[in-house]
Amino acid sequence: MNILSLLSLSSGIAYLFLGINVLRIDLRSRAFWYFFLVCFCFSFWSVSFTWFYSAPDVKTAETAYRAASPGWLFFISFAFMFFLNLTNRSIKTWVALVFLYLPPVIFCGKMFFSSFYFDTFIRIEGVWHLVMEKSLWTAAFSVWFFSLFTVSTVYILIWKKNSTSVKEKKQAGILIVSLAVNYILSPATNLFLPFLDIRILPQLAHLVALPFIFSIYIAITRYKMLVINPQLAVDTIMSTVADFLILLDKDLRISRVNKQCLVSLGYTEEELVQRDIFSLIRPGYDRSITAGGSSEIDFLRKNGSSIPVRITWTPLFDEFGDSIGYIAAGHNIEIERFLTEARAEADQANMAKSTFLAHMSHEIRTPIASLSGIIELLSLDFRKGSAGEYLHMAKDSVKSLMTLINDLLDISKIEAGKMEFHPSVFNLQSLLETVENTFNLRAEESGFA
Repeated sequence: MNILSLLSLSSGIAYLFLGINVLRIDLRSRAFWYFFLVCFCFSFWSVSFTWFYSAPDVKTAETAYRAASPGWLFFISFAFMFFLNLTNRSIKTWVALVFLYLPPVIFCGKMFFSSFYFDTFIRIEGVWHLVMEKSLWTAAFSVWFFSLFTVSTVYILIWKKNSTSVKEKKQAGILIVSLAVNYILSPATNLFLPFLDIRILPQLAHLVALPFIFSIYIAITRYKMLVINPQLAVDTIMSTVADFLILLDKDLRISRVNKQCLVSLGYTEEELVQRDIFSLIRPGYDRSITAGGSSEIDFLRKNGSSIPVRITWTPLFDEFGDSIGYIAAGHNIEIERFLTEARAEADQANMAKSTFLAHMSHEIRTPIASLSGIIELLSLDFRKGSAGEYLHMAKDSVKSLMTLINDLLDISKIEAGKMEFHPSVFNLQSLLETVENTFNLRAEESGFA
């Protein structure tokens, strides 16, 4: 194995490592899957070229070159899809998909069943050099390849120009520089120089592309780019949610606590992690409350006081249905409970007042009834003259006072729930005369009558 074979094998391992590392960030990300496929193509290409560089004869070199062809024919299709996802674009027609994936299938078939892109290989100073097949097939491949490469670059440029995010602009800048370098170096060794029959460098495109792939890897991992990942989502939610949020393992030990919970309870996160959740709850609650649903719980602050919280418990399960933990999401109901208790106290006080007045109705009516009886007796002795008239007015005033007190007592009965209504007939003329007599004396005293 010569130095080029060793470099090629090392590159194949490096490509696979980069692809797997990115895929592990988020298995649900389409962009990451396309990046992994690009890395897999380059890895396959590089490992196949390990035998190409060490081939003892032309036949072996041709076989190794054909074996590597799926890698260098398909990577551009997956790279194009990666850039589409990166720039928030998508393929909307089946024609575009055919243009993207059918050519590499056809070129692979041509490569394996006859020959394509090369006529033969010649060895110069122990290194195999390609003698290019200058045919319509090679021209078609070159046009297809560079059209996808160019459109990808344009999409990145547009994305950089239109983006308002500093992070995205930095990401786009990294990709543009690496694309430009790769655009020059890779075709130079594998296309331009062989086309011009200049054999100063062997086939090195898969080695030259490693910095390009590594730059994408850096853009993904350093700037946390492309798509939201679960860890970033969890961190953001935990830091911004305004209510209690606690993550528990299957044994009800605390794994994560959000800031609002820490502030309300007076702890630091280090003091709570790995503590049993029930060590923060006032004794008397059964552990079965965590099975699901909502419950009102008194949490214990660090200073010993308690805080009422309405908690919703949500069990978490893995893909096999096994319990892996719980989410406890709650809301501080301290103010709500205070208002409820204050309202209950006010209602109780109001009920006590109404009950008192309802019970006192007899005691209040009795002296007024007695006063009315005395005035009635006096009026019998003073039927004539102004004294009789005044007694008659006093009698009417007492009746009015009695009516008013009855009305007030009726209100208290209504509030106490003891009011009974009975329809009755009344004399409107008598009511008007009573009102006139009530105010006539005061009018005379004031000089208006």
